[in-house]
Amino acid sequence: EFASRLILASMILIVIYFVFLEIGIKPDELGQFRNITILWISSLISGHIGKRIFKIPPLLAIIINGIVVINLTKSVSVHESYRSLFTSMGLAIILLRSGLEMNLSSVKKSSFVCLRLTCLPGIAEATIIGFLSKILFGMNIWFGLTCGFIVAAVSPAIVTVEMMSLKSQGYGI
Repeated sequence: EFASRLILASMILIVIYFVFLEIGIKPDELGQFRNITILWISSLISGHIGKRIFKIPPLLAIIINGIVVINLTKSVSVHESYRSLFTSMGLAIILLRSGLEMNLSSVKKSSFVCLRLTCLPGIAEATIIGFLSKILFGMNIWFGLTCGFIVAAVSPAIVTVEMMSLKSQGYGI
């Protein structure tokens, strides 16, 4: 399974390389592509090692890998425009996958429950983070709430993937 993921990642990187060339990125600017390749391959490896050896979730191992590689190595850095591009691509993939997993008739039957499960966790998370930032760090409450809503906006990216994993294991509707 790991070898097939590594081969798939390599194929995707080759396609991205040619897309970069097609959209007009000069070969001397492809140092960014090398940096992205290093991050991607090291993330795949660290996720696998984290799951198999350290028994931690692969997502946590990948986050730790990103922090270590970006902050401890001076030669690997990713330009801000590429960061925003990959963030947008990741969000699009997550939303597309979650949209394909939804059963519209089930959502219509339980529309009020779906609305509550969509809005209330984000509002509660943002409120708790806002008040904790006021208590722990002495921040302005409005700035703390802003930070809370930013964090709450990222949470579905993690929750959605885990919910799809549970659904594939036979849980849920």
